[in-house]
Amino acid sequence: MGSGPHGALRAADIATRPALAVERGDPACHAEQLMRVHRVRHVVLTEGGKAVGMVSHRDLVAAAGPSVGVARAAGHGGLLSVSEHAALREAVDVMLDSRVGAVPLLDAGGHAIAVLTRRDLVRAMVERGWGEVSRPGASSAPPSSA
Repeated sequence: MGSGPHGALRAADIATRPALAVERGDPACHAEQLMRVHRVRHVVLTEGGKAVGMVSHRDLVAAAGPSVGVARAAGHGGLLSVSEHAALREAVDVMLDSRVGAVPLLDAGGHAIAVLTRRDLVRAMVERGWGEVSRPGASSAPPSSA
């Protein structure tokens, strides 16, 4: 792994690996169990091993019931994804424009290799010291003793 051209960070550099997946015919309780065991809130929905959608914890709660099929629990039609080689900015733009909390990174064959989440973005910001800001009007100098 590493940075893309000109040092630009790739989505794959910070994304959660491996991508956890459930098959379209699996019961929703399987997706819920994967999320609980791995402490994630999104899994990739697959058909024949290829990504076809995403299922979030919120989707499962809205579907109401562990016996519901995971395809019914999927929150939206169609697959929002980015290439495993996508720049981080491209992946973030997809997430923001589509108002989703995660996006799978796909290889050329349509298989999910990782999932980029909001949590991954926050963790990268903290680890890299991005966004170090102070409150408006706050001084970086220690308070003086009067």
